[in-house]
Amino acid sequence: MISSDLSYEEIINILTNTKKKMVLFTFGNIPLMYSRRKLLTNYNKHYGENINKDLETNLKDKYFHIVENDYGTCFYTAQNYYLNDYQKLDNVLYDFYNPVFLKKDELLKVLNDDLKNITTFSYLLNQKTIYKIKGDDHND
Repeated sequence: MISSDLSYEEIINILTNTKKKMVLFTFGNIPLMYSRRKLLTNYNKHYGENINKDLETNLKDKYFHIVENDYGTCFYTAQNYYLNDYQKLDNVLYDFYNPVFLKKDELLKVLNDDLKNITTFSYLLNQKTIYKIKGDDHND
């Protein structure tokens, strides 16, 4: 699966230069962080609070959807990532949709390219990924 952190140009470069067909993250909330620990439960115990185990919150100007279950805690983007030019790409085995927070009727709209009332973002597609290899002192 090609990472959703890459720019559109980088995605095209990978698809053009690989021999195998790739899976493309096309739509959905991106999992940002996962912990096997029950972070919300631990917070509730430590501070004597009762925070919901499925909540939307923010840290400064960054918004997240946090879910805790028997397997741990996962932080997701608050908005849905959307690769809106995916139909133009070759060498894609299939498109991956992560409808984790969508209702059935919303998912059907997404699959039919009707995103009028669904909040999406695609700004990662326009930002070049910066890689730094340990010990690499070049400023390319």
